[in-house]
Amino acid sequence: MIKDHTKTTQELKGMVGKAKSKLPTAMDADHQQKLAKLQKAGKDFDSMYASMQVTAHEDAVKLFENYSSSGDDAQIKAWASKTLPALKKHLEHAK
Repeated sequence: MIKDHTKTTQELKGMVGKAKSKLPTAMDADHQQKLAKLQKAGKDFDSMYASMQVTAHEDAVKLFENYSSSGDDAQIKAWASKTLPALKKHLEHAK
């Protein structure tokens, strides 16, 4: 999963640079809050992390499905379509 995420991040960075768009450089408040919860989770870390991964991958699958069918950048739209099967596999693993 880490290998796939690293690869897709690098691919996306290359496409976004060409599209003259910007990727976030800092973690948003929602993700900072989730990280703080995990840092304090103690013995509940594994179940909390697993639950967060299922939710995150469900959200990612929806996002990629939507963009691959109705996105406005052809290159990123094709990339979302190509990446979707791996995301669905990650979701299965997370579940």
